[in-house]
Amino acid sequence: MHIQLKVNQIATKSAKAVHVTLIRHKGDKQMYGINRLNPHGMRFMITQLADRPHQTEIRLLTSRGSKRIVVNYSVEIIAQSWFDWVHDGHFIQNVFGYMTPDEREFIKTGITKEEWDEIFSQDNEPIQLMLPFDEELEKENKRNVGNE
Repeated sequence: MHIQLKVNQIATKSAKAVHVTLIRHKGDKQMYGINRLNPHGMRFMITQLADRPHQTEIRLLTSRGSKRIVVNYSVEIIAQSWFDWVHDGHFIQNVFGYMTPDEREFIKTGITKEEWDEIFSQDNEPIQLMLPFDEELEKENKRNVGNE
Protein backbone atom coordinates (compact mmCIF):
# COMPACT_ATOMS: atom_id res chain seq x y z
CA MET A 1 0.00 0.00 0.00
CA HIS A 2 1.39 3.39 -0.98
CA ILE A 3 0.89 6.18 1.56
CA GLN A 4 1.72 9.80 0.87
CA LEU A 5 2.24 12.08 3.88
CA LYS A 6 1.75 15.80 3.91
CA VAL A 7 1.84 18.02 7.00
CA ASN A 8 -0.87 20.64 7.40
CA GLN A 9 -1.17 23.33 10.03
CA ILE A 10 -4.57 23.60 11.64
CA ALA A 11 -5.72 26.92 13.06
CA THR A 12 -6.65 26.49 16.70
CA LYS A 13 -8.48 28.46 19.35
CA SER A 14 -5.26 29.46 21.12
CA ALA A 15 -3.40 30.30 17.89
CA LYS A 16 -0.86 27.51 18.47
CA ALA A 17 0.06 25.43 15.44
CA VAL A 18 -1.05 21.84 15.84
CA HIS A 19 0.26 19.54 13.14
CA VAL A 20 -2.13 16.97 11.75
CA THR A 21 -0.88 14.67 9.01
CA LEU A 22 -3.02 14.09 5.94
CA ILE A 23 -2.67 10.50 4.78
CA ARG A 24 -3.98 9.50 1.34
CA HIS A 25 -4.88 5.86 0.76
CA LYS A 26 -5.71 4.07 -2.46
CA GLY A 27 -8.99 5.13 -3.93
CA ASP A 28 -8.55 8.74 -2.79
CA LYS A 29 -9.84 7.97 0.70
CA GLN A 30 -8.39 10.61 2.99
CA MET A 31 -7.48 10.11 6.61
CA TYR A 32 -6.06 12.61 9.08
CA GLY A 33 -3.81 11.39 11.84
CA ILE A 34 -1.46 12.38 14.63
CA ASN A 35 0.85 10.47 16.95
CA ARG A 36 1.03 11.67 20.54
CA LEU A 37 2.67 10.67 23.81
CA ASN A 38 0.80 11.19 27.05
CA PRO A 39 2.66 12.42 30.17
CA HIS A 40 3.32 8.80 31.17
CA GLY A 41 5.12 8.01 27.90
CA MET A 42 2.30 5.98 26.35
CA ARG A 43 2.09 6.34 22.54
CA PHE A 44 -1.27 6.98 20.88
CA MET A 45 -2.27 7.25 17.22
CA ILE A 46 -5.33 9.41 16.65
CA THR A 47 -7.01 9.08 13.24
CA GLN A 48 -10.11 10.33 11.49
CA LEU A 49 -11.50 9.68 8.03
CA ALA A 50 -12.03 12.92 6.10
CA ASP A 51 -15.64 12.01 5.30
CA ARG A 52 -16.41 11.42 9.03
CA PRO A 53 -15.32 14.66 10.72
CA HIS A 54 -16.67 13.80 14.16
CA GLN A 55 -15.72 10.13 14.45
CA THR A 56 -12.14 9.68 15.61
CA GLU A 57 -10.25 6.56 16.61
CA ILE A 58 -7.79 6.82 19.52
CA ARG A 59 -5.43 3.83 19.45
CA LEU A 60 -2.91 2.96 22.18
CA LEU A 61 0.22 1.44 20.61
CA THR A 62 2.27 -0.98 22.73
CA SER A 63 4.93 -3.60 22.14
CA ARG A 64 2.19 -6.20 22.75
CA GLY A 65 -0.24 -4.82 20.18
CA SER A 66 -2.84 -2.10 20.32
CA LYS A 67 -6.29 -1.30 21.62
CA ARG A 68 -8.65 1.52 20.74
CA ILE A 69 -11.70 3.57 21.47
CA VAL A 70 -13.81 5.57 19.03
CA VAL A 71 -14.97 9.03 20.08
CA ASN A 72 -17.25 11.63 18.51
CA TYR A 73 -14.84 14.59 18.36
CA SER A 74 -12.68 15.87 15.52
CA VAL A 75 -8.97 15.11 15.42
CA GLU A 76 -8.21 18.87 15.44
CA ILE A 77 -10.06 19.42 18.72
CA ILE A 78 -8.33 16.43 20.30
CA ALA A 79 -4.92 17.58 19.02
CA GLN A 80 -5.36 21.05 20.55
CA SER A 81 -6.56 19.62 23.86
CA TRP A 82 -3.65 17.17 23.92
CA PHE A 83 -1.20 20.04 23.40
CA ASP A 84 -2.79 22.04 26.22
CA TRP A 85 -2.66 18.98 28.51
CA VAL A 86 0.88 17.78 27.82
CA HIS A 87 2.78 20.96 26.93
CA ASP A 88 0.91 23.65 28.84
CA GLY A 89 0.29 21.49 31.93
CA HIS A 90 -3.47 21.96 32.18
CA PHE A 91 -5.54 19.37 34.04
CA ILE A 92 -6.90 16.59 31.85
CA GLN A 93 -10.47 17.09 33.10
CA ASN A 94 -10.32 20.76 32.08
CA VAL A 95 -8.86 20.43 28.57
CA PHE A 96 -10.80 17.27 27.72
CA GLY A 97 -13.97 18.41 29.49
CA TYR A 98 -16.02 17.41 26.44
CA MET A 99 -14.95 13.75 26.85
CA THR A 100 -16.53 11.24 29.18
CA PRO A 101 -14.53 10.19 32.26
CA ASP A 102 -13.99 6.77 30.63
CA GLU A 103 -12.53 8.37 27.47
CA ARG A 104 -10.21 10.56 29.56
CA GLU A 105 -9.13 7.54 31.61
CA PHE A 106 -8.15 5.71 28.43
CA ILE A 107 -5.86 8.49 27.20
CA LYS A 108 -4.39 8.90 30.69
CA THR A 109 -3.81 5.24 31.67
CA GLY A 110 -4.56 3.15 28.58
CA ILE A 111 -7.25 1.24 30.47
CA THR A 112 -10.66 0.93 28.81
CA LYS A 113 -14.02 1.04 30.57
CA GLU A 114 -14.44 -2.69 29.93
CA GLU A 115 -11.09 -3.42 31.61
CA TRP A 116 -12.01 -1.29 34.63
CA ASP A 117 -15.34 -3.13 34.87
CA GLU A 118 -13.50 -6.45 34.76
CA ILE A 119 -10.93 -5.34 37.37
CA PHE A 120 -13.70 -4.51 39.82
CA SER A 121 -16.01 -7.40 38.94
CA GLN A 122 -17.13 -9.91 41.55
CA ASP A 123 -15.28 -12.93 40.15
CA ASN A 124 -11.89 -11.45 41.16
CA GLU A 125 -9.93 -13.50 38.63
CA PRO A 126 -6.66 -11.86 37.59
CA ILE A 127 -6.68 -10.15 34.21
CA GLN A 128 -3.87 -9.19 31.87
CA LEU A 129 -3.79 -5.51 30.98
CA MET A 130 -2.05 -4.51 27.77
CA LEU A 131 0.17 -1.66 28.94
CA PRO A 132 3.43 -0.41 27.44
CA PHE A 133 6.21 -2.89 28.09
CA ASP A 134 9.92 -2.19 28.23
CA GLU A 135 11.99 -5.40 28.17
CA GLU A 136 15.16 -3.70 29.44
CA LEU A 137 13.30 -2.15 32.38
CA GLU A 138 11.74 -5.53 33.17
CA LYS A 139 15.18 -7.22 33.18
CA GLU A 140 16.57 -4.50 35.45
CA ASN A 141 13.63 -4.89 37.85
CA LYS A 142 14.22 -8.67 38.05
CA ARG A 143 17.93 -8.09 38.75
CA ASN A 144 17.10 -5.57 41.48
CA VAL A 145 14.63 -7.93 43.16
CA GLY A 146 17.29 -10.66 43.22
CA ASN A 147 19.77 -8.29 44.92
CA GLU A 148 17.50 -7.37 47.82
